[in-house]
Amino acid sequence: MNVKSERIIKFVNGEMMEYFHFKLLDKYHPMLKKKAENFDFDNPPMNPLTLSMSMAETMGKHGGIGLAGPQIGIPYRVFSIGLVQLDKNQDKKMMSVITMFNPEILYKSENKVKSLEGCLTFPGMYLEVERPFEIKIRFQNHFGKHMEMTLYGVDARCALHEYDHLDGILYTTKVPKTKLKLVQEKMRKTR
Repeated sequence: MNVKSERIIKFVNGEMMEYFHFKLLDKYHPMLKKKAENFDFDNPPMNPLTLSMSMAETMGKHGGIGLAGPQIGIPYRVFSIGLVQLDKNQDKKMMSVITMFNPEILYKSENKVKSLEGCLTFPGMYLEVERPFEIKIRFQNHFGKHMEMTLYGVDARCALHEYDHLDGILYTTKVPKTKLKLVQEKMRKTR
């Protein structure tokens, strides 16, 4: 595994923590079209806590709300997403980041919503994609503990987008080719 990254060391609560800012793969990299392997907690290929922190930091550095392992050259079924939460007045958004290892989609609602999606692999390109409004997902956290969550709206959309990356599916395949070409042409003209 030849992953490009920048090593960062910080002190958190008086303890030295090491993590990495990963470089994003080019949109044409073959890893983006391959199905990722399960992350083996019995024989971890890398420290899962370090990977979790590194993915969250890399996602934030690039201004994203989701990042999948294959996007940074990590061939394992892992992604980080920023969960959007509203405060009790329902107006201030807060974000918490969660990293999901070996996720499985248990349920997708029949209620679907079309909305614009972006992707760190395709900076500045937003496509209207239809996705279920609600999902239930099972995954392992960075300690290998199995968990389940129900996600709605943008959180569900983000998890499904990153889950697709783990199966080698890009959001560009979720829209008609004519629509994709129009968006790409518009982007070329504005550069």
